[in-house]
Amino acid sequence: MLPWLVMNCILLCILFFELLAQQGGRYTTLEAAFEEPEKVTYLDLARKKLKNLPPSITRFRNLKVLILEDNELTTLGPEIFTFPKLEVLDVARNHLTRISTDISKLRHLKKLRIEKNQISDLPAELYTLAEIEVLDLSRNPISRISPEVAKLSRLKVLRLEQVPLVSLPTTIGKLTQLEELSLLGCGLSKLPAEIAKLENLEELILSKNQFQELPTAICELKNLQFLDLEENMLSRLPDCIAQLQNLTWLYLADNRFTNLPKVVCELTSLQKLDLRNNLLDELPTEIGNLYSLKVLYLNNNKLKNLPLEISRLMALEELYLGGNPIPVEKRKSIQKLIPQARVDY
Repeated sequence: MLPWLVMNCILLCILFFELLAQQGGRYTTLEAAFEEPEKVTYLDLARKKLKNLPPSITRFRNLKVLILEDNELTTLGPEIFTFPKLEVLDVARNHLTRISTDISKLRHLKKLRIEKNQISDLPAELYTLAEIEVLDLSRNPISRISPEVAKLSRLKVLRLEQVPLVSLPTTIGKLTQLEELSLLGCGLSKLPAEIAKLENLEELILSKNQFQELPTAICELKNLQFLDLEENMLSRLPDCIAQLQNLTWLYLADNRFTNLPKVVCELTSLQKLDLRNNLLDELPTEIGNLYSLKVLYLNNNKLKNLPLEISRLMALEELYLGGNPIPVEKRKSIQKLIPQARVDY
């Protein structure tokens, strides 16, 4: 096919998909949106180098989703808070220093993403958003989350990654609908005991913090499926972690384990276990109890061999052993123990 014909086909495809999007109420330019403002329900203006929005944007009375990610906004003008049906507001990766108290006017907001701005204080009005389900405040210089966060009773996802928190309010335990909590890189060394009340929590991210001991309150999170403890200062785990029988992913990389706690081998639902960059010189024979395990990362430890019980890992698909002093002659015998798995050195 001739190059010019290929280019024309590509352009036609782009125009076709833009037309389909517009027919569904989705627009990616203000120019197209202003042609039929009453039809606009989804407006994606990400990466447009916008420094402000025109006041006439208020014409989009049916707008439900507004994406302003990765622009050059320094403030959110009053026009943003005039959309009576807005459910999603994404202003991540701008240059915002504050959130207006008018945020309370967005009464039907379900998702608010403010990641990577320069916001240090949150207005009390933020906590009046009764219908909010997803709140992402990551990578902002916020030092405190108000106890008023308990008012966000429908919250399912709370992301506070790389927010320099001193602590979490005890009222976080009242967010009983929470399914995902990400506290990556917050500088935390402890959690409030009330976190045990998050009965619906499925994903907990505590990587890149300063935990020397795993808070035992975590053991009460019976629905937990994903637990990330990477890059802390852990050298042991409490026995009560065996209660997390729904756990399928466990990340323990970049800690200080010299031995794999045997209690980990009681988590028989585990499918992925990450133990990279620790100080392990052997694995317990109980490792064979992890009959659901599919992926095992053991890179950069001090292992010279693996126990024969590794052969019981019949579901294992991938085993990573790079950076361990395992003699060449041992490698073949390890592969014979788990012929179904790919072993990477």
